[in-house]
Amino acid sequence: MHLIAIVVYAAAAAILGSSVGPSLDPGRGGSHVFTAVFFVGFALVHEVYARVRAEAAARDDRERNQQALDERWRHAEAALDEMRDRIEGLNREGDARRSNDMAVLKTLLGQLADRLGANLSTGVAGSDGGKQASDADIRRVLRDALEENRVDLYLQPVVSLPQRHSRFYECYSRIRDGAGQVIAPDRYIALATENGLIATVDNLLLLRCVQLIRRLQRQHRDVGFFVNLSLDSISDGSFFDQFLFFLESNAELADRMVFEFAQADLARHGAAASAKLARMADLGYSFSLDQVTDLDLDCARLAEQNFRFVKIEAERLVTAGGPTANPDGTGERLTRLKTELARHQIDLIAEKVEAEKTVVDLLDLEVDYAQGWLFGEPRRSREAG
Repeated sequence: MHLIAIVVYAAAAAILGSSVGPSLDPGRGGSHVFTAVFFVGFALVHEVYARVRAEAAARDDRERNQQALDERWRHAEAALDEMRDRIEGLNREGDARRSNDMAVLKTLLGQLADRLGANLSTGVAGSDGGKQASDADIRRVLRDALEENRVDLYLQPVVSLPQRHSRFYECYSRIRDGAGQVIAPDRYIALATENGLIATVDNLLLLRCVQLIRRLQRQHRDVGFFVNLSLDSISDGSFFDQFLFFLESNAELADRMVFEFAQADLARHGAAASAKLARMADLGYSFSLDQVTDLDLDCARLAEQNFRFVKIEAERLVTAGGPTANPDGTGERLTRLKTELARHQIDLIAEKVEAEKTVVDLLDLEVDYAQGWLFGEPRRSREAG
C-alpha cells in the first residue's frame, strides 16, 4: 500500500514539477527542484494522514479492549457472586447439618439418660451383691460418659489380600471413665444389652462416623466404614423416623458407610427388619451381614436387600473349605457359597484373623478381604470428635 502511494506521489510531483518549474524558474534545474518539493510535500501530507489514521485505529482498539475488559470484569463479578452464594449456601447447609447432628445426639443422650436413670436404683437381678454393686458402678460410668461425651470412635482396618492395603474400617464404640481410662467392652456390653442400652450406645457411632467421613472428604481420602447397628434400635418407630431423617440429610455419604447387622438379629426380626432395611436401601445405603454362623445363606435374598458384604470368622472359613469340610474332602460347601456370593456381587470378608498361617489358608481359599488383630487392633480415631 505504501509503495503504491510512493509511486503515485512521485508521478504527481513529476507532473507538477515539469509544469510549474519552467514558468517559475526558467533555469535548467527548475523542474527537478519543484518535483522534489512537491514529492516531499506529498510525503509529509501522507505521513500526517497515516498518523491520524493510526491514532484513530489505536483509539478504536483501546475502546474495544476496554469493552472486553469491562465484559470480563462483569463475568468475574457474576462468578464471584455465584461462588459467594454457594459458599454461604454450604455454610448454611453445614450449620443445618451440625444442628441436625446435635439434635440427634441430644435425643440419643436423652434416651440413654432416661434408661440409665430408671435402672440406676434397681440394680440387676441376681444373688451376688458384689455383682450388683459392680453393675451399678458401670451404669454410673455409662451415664457420666454419655453426659460428658466420653463415647469414643475406634477403628479397625479391613484389608485386601494379598496386598494388605486398608480398604475399609470397622467402627467400634469405647467408653472412658472420669479418669480417662477406657472401659473394656466386656465390662459393659452385656449389662447395656440387658438394660436395653447397647442399641443407643452403638448408634452414637453413626454421628462420630459421619463427622469422620466429612473430614476425610475434605482431604480427598476415599475409604469406607462399617457401622454396627442393632435391629432392636431401629425397631422403635419414633427413633427410626428420626434416624431415617438423619440418613436422608447425609445421603451423599451413603457410598462411604455400610451398616452391619448380626445374622441372628436379622433372622429374629424377619419381615419387620426387611421393611426397615428397604427404606434405608432406598436412600442408597448398603449393608453387611456379620457374626455369620450358618453358611447356608440365601445370597439372592441378601442381594435384593442391598447386602454387599458378608463377614465370616476366618477359622470357620478354613474349616468349611478344608479337607474335613466334607467326607470326600472337596470343601464343596464353601465353594458353593463363594460362587453364590460372587454371582450376586457380595464380597466375602474373613474376620478375626490373628495368625500368618490363617492368611496362607485364606489365600488358598482365594478370599479377597480380611480383618483381625494381625492387620491392626481397634485404635481410637484422632480425626473424629
